[in-house]
Amino acid sequence: AGKSTLLNAVVGRRGAVATSGLRACTAVVVEVQRSPTETFKAVVSFISRDRYEEMLRKALRDLSMQDGRISKQQPASETHPGSMAWRLLAKIAPGFHRGSNGPWTDIEDATRCMLRVRNWATSRVGCTEEVEAATLEELSSRISRFMEDPPNPRTPS
Repeated sequence: AGKSTLLNAVVGRRGAVATSGLRACTAVVVEVQRSPTETFKAVVSFISRDRYEEMLRKALRDLSMQDGRISKQQPASETHPGSMAWRLLAKIAPGFHRGSNGPWTDIEDATRCMLRVRNWATSRVGCTEEVEAATLEELSSRISRFMEDPPNPRTPS
């Protein structure tokens, strides 16, 4: 905790790297370097394909029922181990639980279905993107689109 705040202090600019007291808003790799030019630049590295599949399998295991099938129903209690997993899957594939024929047969079936989801976030799995801006404020704004819950949600291009 506090790594982004420390980086802001080191570079002497509040807001150079996004911070949040509530969640890991810089949970992607962020590289900070002195630039030889007057521009500000960030390199954002997204989760690898292997780690993404591992994350999906863990979330799906948390939704496993006693018979081995994977529930698509939102757990009734926020304290249920599958509650966080369900919210994660809903972010990756909004509506994954609607219009279905009941639970998935097993983790492999569910993983195959989730890996077929194509959207802005899943298309960047395993990628690296460079972002450059003339001002720190502009860079911060452009980087915020990569965060889980940016302060001012934007639709990335």
